[in-house]
Amino acid sequence: MEPLVENIMLNEKNKKLVLIDDFKFYFQKLLCKDIERWAFSKRSCKAYIKLNSEHEVIFRNIGHNHNKDDKKKLNRKQVCNNLKPKALDDPFEKPSKILHRGLLQRDISTWASDDTKRVQNNLHYI
Repeated sequence: MEPLVENIMLNEKNKKLVLIDDFKFYFQKLLCKDIERWAFSKRSCKAYIKLNSEHEVIFRNIGHNHNKDDKKKLNRKQVCNNLKPKALDDPFEKPSKILHRGLLQRDISTWASDDTKRVQNNLHYI
């Protein structure tokens, strides 16, 4: 068996996504014996993984027909999607304050100034 899935993020609709080797998988269905099937997030790709109840990868069918997502883009999406619920909880908080608090908890080595502007604009329109 492969190691535990470490990186779980939220998508735009607050659903869980599993990140493995910079590829995003969404929960597709529950199989017998508490085995979960997670399909790749791009619908045109047929790759999938199976996880047991302890979130260990027990099977991989990874035949991707495309390249990995950019680390910078993945990091920005993770930050933005984790901040959206916080912005909804406190609608009177400035987006810049919410973003600053969120960035203190993350790796910002790939963060750029245009990422800041994009996330602030996303938080404004919630």
